[in-house]
Amino acid sequence: MIVGLIDANMIKNLKLFSIAILLLFFACATPDNNLKDMVEYKGPLAVLKNVETFYSDSALVRIKMIAPKQIEETDGNQKFPKGIRIEFFNSQGIKYSYMVANSGVYTSSTGIFTAVGNVVVIDSLEDKKLNTELLHWDRKNKTIYTDKFVTIVREGNVLTGDGLTAAQDFSTWKLTNPKGQATLENDEEEEE
Repeated sequence: MIVGLIDANMIKNLKLFSIAILLLFFACATPDNNLKDMVEYKGPLAVLKNVETFYSDSALVRIKMIAPKQIEETDGNQKFPKGIRIEFFNSQGIKYSYMVANSGVYTSSTGIFTAVGNVVVIDSLEDKKLNTELLHWDRKNKTIYTDKFVTIVREGNVLTGDGLTAAQDFSTWKLTNPKGQATLENDEEEEE
């Protein structure tokens, strides 16, 4: 009696299985010289169209960003090459101001958003308007600033300056090298 007889078909199947495994192993292996020729992708992570982004605090919308095109970079930076509109809301959900620009860039390492080209900021509640060509917005510190020429129109008065630092809500602001004429109101208590 012979124990452990191996069938001829089993040997044939074992050989085919071994050859298939070897083919798969060598087919998946890439020679080192092909790896050296590969180029790392450095393009955008995503390109988005007609984007609306909401930022909230305590379940209330505080900021709304609208852009026809947004490019997400692999380093976290964002580009808005076809324009941007940023709307600011108060704690009651009322839009108090907004900013528009021809383009914008968000730099993730600094947290600074830079608006470029025909930048306009409107304070809807106090009828103030700011115009400049470059404006930085620091969302963390809730400030806007520029070292470029600025025009502010407020209550019929036109003020200009060579730069500006302001609160994000445009409630307080300071011009660098201010010029222009403005009508100032006196409090009745001060006249006594």
